[in-house]
Order: sequence, then C-alpha cells, then structure tokens
Amino acid sequence: AFSEHISSAEKKGLTGDDIDEEKAKEIVKNFYGEDKIDNIESHGYSENAEIPSFDFNVKMKEGDINATISVSKKGGHVIFANCNRAVSAETLTQERADEIAKEFLNNHGYSNMKETYYLKQNGIVTINYAYTQTNSNNETVTIYPDLIKVKVALDDGSVLGIETSGYLNSHTERTFETNIISKEKAKEVLNKDLEIMSEGLALIPTKWHTEVYCWEFKGKVEDNEFLVYINAQTGKEEDILLIVNTPDGTLTHWSFFPPSPNCSELFESYRMIYLTTMFIVLFLMSVSNLAPKISSNVLVPTVGEITLFCKSIFSPSTLYVLPL
Repeated sequence: AFSEHISSAEKKGLTGDDIDEEKAKEIVKNFYGEDKIDNIESHGYSENAEIPSFDFNVKMKEGDINATISVSKKGGHVIFANCNRAVSAETLTQERADEIAKEFLNNHGYSNMKETYYLKQNGIVTINYAYTQTNSNNETVTIYPDLIKVKVALDDGSVLGIETSGYLNSHTERTFETNIISKEKAKEVLNKDLEIMSEGLALIPTKWHTEVYCWEFKGKVEDNEFLVYINAQTGKEEDILLIVNTPDGTLTHWSFFPPSPNCSELFESYRMIYLTTMFIVLFLMSVSNLAPKISSNVLVPTVGEITLFCKSIFSPSTLYVLPL
C-alpha cells in the first residue's frame, strides 16, 4: 500500500554523475551478462520521465527471450528491468526465491533489505523489499519509502525483473528522533482485542510526501490480521492496513475499520454510514451516466465530482482500497 506514496521531487537515492547512452549500454551488459546478450536496441532517452532514463530492448541468446530495461541518466542506476518468459513449472519455494532475491540485491549494491510482501502469478513471485536502518538505541527501523520490487522465476530461480524507483526517490540515511513514546504507551491506543503478533519501529510515507516515525504492530482481531501504525512522537494513530493472506501471497489494503479501543462500540454505526454512503454514491454515478440520455438540461454531478464528494466525507484510509 505504501508504494502509492513514494515518489518525490528530490530524488534522494539518485546519486552519482550524469552518464551518456554508451555508458548506459555498458551498464545493461553488466546487469544481464554480456555473454548472454544477442543484441541491445536503444529506445532513446526519456527526458520527461519521473526519473530521466536511457531505455533499451535486450534480445537474449537463449530462446526467444526479450527484456526491457531503463537506466537513469544521473548515476546510471537501473530503474526498471523486466524479462518476459514462460515459466514451465514451480520447483522453488517462496523462501528460496527470497534468498535468491536478497543475494541479487546485495550483489547490486542494495544491502539491509527486508522482505515485506509478495505475490505469486504464473510461476513468478514478485517480492517487495524495504530498507532497514538501526536507530541510536540499536533498534531496527523498517524504512518503507525505500522500496524495491524483485521478480524471481520459480522454475530455475532466475531474476526476471527489478523496480527501484521507490528506493531511488527516497533513500538516504535517516536521523531518528530520540524523544519518542515507549512501545507500551503506544499499545494503549490499540484495540484491547488486538492479539499482537509482532512489533517494531517503522518509517512510513504519507500522501504529502513526508515520512512519519511510527511503532508498527502486526496483530489479529478474530480472523483478520492488521498492521497498525502509531506515531512514535505524538501517540496518534497514523495508519491501519488490512493484511490479506492468499495461497498466492500476502498483500495489504487500507482498512476501513481501525482496530482502535472504541472500534467495537462504533462498528455497527460506521458500517451503516458506510453502506448508506456507498448506496448514495452508486446511485449518483448511475444517474450521472444516464443523464445525457434523459435531458441535456439535467444538472447532475460528474464521476469526478462524486469522487471529490467522497473524499470530503472519508479520509484516504477509509475511502481507498489500494493493493501494494
């Protein structure tokens, strides 16, 4: 879910000097292995991309396999790489794929990366990694803005893709606030029915492109698992994510019903408000779509206006359901 909020105007992780296209091509050869490449075709320079880059199509010697890759002009960082090929059979476990991906990241200069979530599709697992850093008390802090995604084939363990834009947008060594509330104090904000499964410190991004230092609690209420983020300085509840565990992976969604102390008492009221509002929204959207057929003089809201109306009623964490 945090991947929606990790672009920034200042690319803190985009270090190094500017390179030209020839240098970018050398980086592509080193990334895939020159001995495995049949041909590299340039797609030019994307000056207006979020991160300006040199883009290439790469044809491999083995089989009919092609890859696309983008290399940043500043610093020569691989922003995106993807190789499409069919995976014959799944012979590797997700745990083994995680080991392969971490070794790949270490070999390419990305150390201290922690697996957060993953998703399996068509014999390929995509794993999300967040950077970790220790604070002054030697406690590990998960830095969610510094995100990298790695694709691993589950037949032979080959790395088929990587996406580093979150990391390149945000990565820097942080200085953490020392005057924070205790973990026990943060727990007082939680729903008494939340069965805590793990806890720790985390830095999470916001939609305003800022970062918040939080206590992170993973827990369960009945059959639902949540991640709850409590501001480590103010004690305020910053975010709640619903964890969705499926046979194909673990994802998170924004949670409408926060597991806070008064949740049980207000659950039914919130549910009725939510259902009523959704009914009104759906009705307005249907009227908006039908209006041109009824009369050109009928004044009805557009879908965009309806969306703004919804935003005014609910906060982003209650309105949006965004996959990681």
